[in-house]
Amino acid sequence: MLHKSQNQACNKLIYLLNVSVEYCWLAAILLIPLSFTTILDHPLELPLSIEFPKIIGFRLIVFLMGSLWLISQLFSVHSLPSCQWLFALHSFSDLKIRIVIVYRWFSYNPFRLIGSFSAVYFLAVLLSTLLSSSLKVSLWGYIPSSDDSSAYNLLCYAIFYLVIVTTINNRAQLLRLFAAILIVGILVSVYGLLQFFNLGFLGVPGDSIFIARV
Repeated sequence: MLHKSQNQACNKLIYLLNVSVEYCWLAAILLIPLSFTTILDHPLELPLSIEFPKIIGFRLIVFLMGSLWLISQLFSVHSLPSCQWLFALHSFSDLKIRIVIVYRWFSYNPFRLIGSFSAVYFLAVLLSTLLSSSLKVSLWGYIPSSDDSSAYNLLCYAIFYLVIVTTINNRAQLLRLFAAILIVGILVSVYGLLQFFNLGFLGVPGDSIFIARV
């Protein structure tokens, strides 16, 4: 009886963690693109750009989301993806058999192909950063906290992607993801059109015709 109650408490904790993780990536998708704000640089001498608060907010959400995801994985070890196909691949010496095993593994879940390409991309980013002639610039960006193509930010994108693909388990979650992307895309596009016609009303960078728009 005690063991059963412990399992129920653990399952409830895992459920709450997974829900919190989903709220985090939904918040990142919905709020970060719509945060048209700047932070006064005096007396901190911070970078004057609309990207700065977005990047800081995204990093904080990714840190919180990654921490919650890691805790949930520690409580549910069996939810980690199985790597039995790797052992099966290693046990066969025939090249054709190995190709068939890999093909079946990707055919079972075509989204694994996207994950594989993503892993190759982030691995290339890691290698290019380590072999860069200017490691500091590659790691933090030319302007730290304002360069969204730095290796640190790309690492945040990798964690963000990893958490999403490992927490989406049903159609409802997938629909919420697509709905969030669609809603924020429409809102940003509409305001970008208003800025194009010099009708921006939020008083953010880009409302003037002399400043880069959203």
